[in-house]
Amino acid sequence: MSFFEKRGQLTSLILVGIIIFIILAVVFYFFSVNSYKKEVMINSLEIPFKVEEIEDKINFCLKKITEEAIRTIHFNGGFIDLRNSPIGPLEVSSREEKSKIKTAWGLFENEIVLISKEGLEYQLKEYLRYEVPICFSDKLPKNSIKQGYVGANVTVYNNLIDITLIYPVTIVIGDLNVKPKDEYKLKLNSNLGEMRYVPNEIVKQQRENDGQIEIAKILSYGYDIRVLPVDETTSVILIYDKGQSGLIFMFGSK
Repeated sequence: MSFFEKRGQLTSLILVGIIIFIILAVVFYFFSVNSYKKEVMINSLEIPFKVEEIEDKINFCLKKITEEAIRTIHFNGGFIDLRNSPIGPLEVSSREEKSKIKTAWGLFENEIVLISKEGLEYQLKEYLRYEVPICFSDKLPKNSIKQGYVGANVTVYNNLIDITLIYPVTIVIGDLNVKPKDEYKLKLNSNLGEMRYVPNEIVKQQRENDGQIEIAKILSYGYDIRVLPVDETTSVILIYDKGQSGLIFMFGSK
């Protein structure tokens, strides 16, 4: 083989190498551009695409929804949704409060109808099962969440609410597929359980004493009480924490 033939083969190999390099460079460039566009799209939509981010958002929603539910329960005489009250709500206009009061009954026609501890726990469980996924999916693209059965266990203690949320979810956007853990726990300081005792004591006194309340005894528990008369037989009972919590429970009595 002559020198010129060897040189021609070497030149051909170099040209083939250059062509392969150019092809690989072009492929790498388009891959990088597409990955960057995907990342920009994800960031612009505020999509949590890391496991830690997804779990943080679910934990945030769990705490936020629980706190909202507790505030509602305090004003609604133990119910999140007053339509679930067995008798229906008491609804009156109050000159003292300068607003319309709507709450559940605690005593109705001399029968105690306050919600039970089990009733509180069931309400919270069902509310969290429905509301946490809505909170979590906010601002996420439609159909980007694959969700399994959502479950919750709730235990209300005197000054603590213990919650376990089962939320199997996967984020799917294009080639992105992220699966966080299924179980989330929350222990929230709350006097919700303790507050059931004071209203229960009040309605017992009213039933046994022809509608009268032993104010001194109630004050001894560390709470203030106000009675707003509606008519001769009906009133709204408001219970206040002597600390910084303010109004913490309200119910109707007849």
